[in-house]
Amino acid sequence: MTTSTRKHRHTTSLSATNRRNLRSFLLVAQFNPFEIGARIRQARDEAGLTQEQLAGMGTFTSRSLQSWEAGVRVPFKHLNELANLLGKGSSEWFLYGGETPDEATERYDCVLRRLSEVEAQTQKTFELVRDLHKRLQQPPGSPPDAER
Repeated sequence: MTTSTRKHRHTTSLSATNRRNLRSFLLVAQFNPFEIGARIRQARDEAGLTQEQLAGMGTFTSRSLQSWEAGVRVPFKHLNELANLLGKGSSEWFLYGGETPDEATERYDCVLRRLSEVEAQTQKTFELVRDLHKRLQQPPGSPPDAER
């Protein structure tokens, strides 16, 4: 098959991978890295540890810890480890601070509702773009698909 005879395959919906990536992105975007960094620093200070001492106890470097505390990056993969090392019980303390479990659940449910709305709107936009693309591919003066 030559390049000129290949047909482009268009999907009619977001792929499962794209939906997962969108969900992950939107969930992660709900957290403020500066607040999480401040909580990491607070917990470390409460434990009476320096960055070097805490890094020596964990599976991360002091440089990584510096970037987390500065709010440059969020250590999602290390939050449970940090919670254990700093006696915070769970990673939720770093994410939500002093919220009660009910408040955290309510916030999480709100995020999921908003995420579903964004996903539905994204799907609708995708379909509109696909339909527009189909119309633009038709030769000038040809009747729309519905009239054929």
